[in-house]
Amino acid sequence: MSFAESQLSQSTKMIRLVGYILFVLASFDTIGLFFPPAFFNPVWELQVMGRLVDSVPVPLIGLVMIFFAEQADRLRVERLPLRVLSWACLVLAVIHFAMLPLGLGNTWRVNNRNNVQIGSALSQQTIAIDNTGTKLKQASSEEELLKVIGSLVRVDPNQPPTIRDPKALREQMLKELGTTTARVRAESDATKSATLQNLLRTSAKLNLGTIASAIAYFFIWRMTSWARVKRRSRKSEPQESQPESTT
Repeated sequence: MSFAESQLSQSTKMIRLVGYILFVLASFDTIGLFFPPAFFNPVWELQVMGRLVDSVPVPLIGLVMIFFAEQADRLRVERLPLRVLSWACLVLAVIHFAMLPLGLGNTWRVNNRNNVQIGSALSQQTIAIDNTGTKLKQASSEEELLKVIGSLVRVDPNQPPTIRDPKALREQMLKELGTTTARVRAESDATKSATLQNLLRTSAKLNLGTIASAIAYFFIWRMTSWARVKRRSRKSEPQESQPESTT
């Protein structure tokens, strides 16, 4: 072996060693993503899927480095790990493809949960506004109306507000309550729309990344068929029969 070939062999072994280390470290990080577990929680599942997609480049780089130069300068102890890793790529491809319906379903579930939360907050606000309007409308006497208005606009409890025309002020407050209700509903609709857009953007990134990861793992599995072929030992190879010498 020449000096250049020796250097190439050492570089190849170093690349593969770093690849094994990267893949092992990435495996530890992937396992850590599932703790603490919160299965059947769509928000947690989407977050885990997103972090899985974001961390895919590291194991992919590790696998490419491990399978670098195919069978050249391979140690005998690498045969089984290479075969296992090759099949693991197919398993990972199937898992990533199977994550697609889960991601789409969780997107729908998270959107429904967001709508319920936003609707609940809107309902609480509108109920408070409606209660205030009801109190103003139900105040029949001027004295009762002054008490209601005073409880709503009073800032200093030791100094009662000066109100010259309580009925006119009631009409003004009812108009402001109507304006506030419309503003609250508009803000709720805007929040719902913005939340949906962010969710769809996140879901699209997640699902496209899942598809790309599945394709990458599948092609690595397909192009490493040499690692899944059991090599026969030289002793087991049939020896060619020698032709009989003629005298």
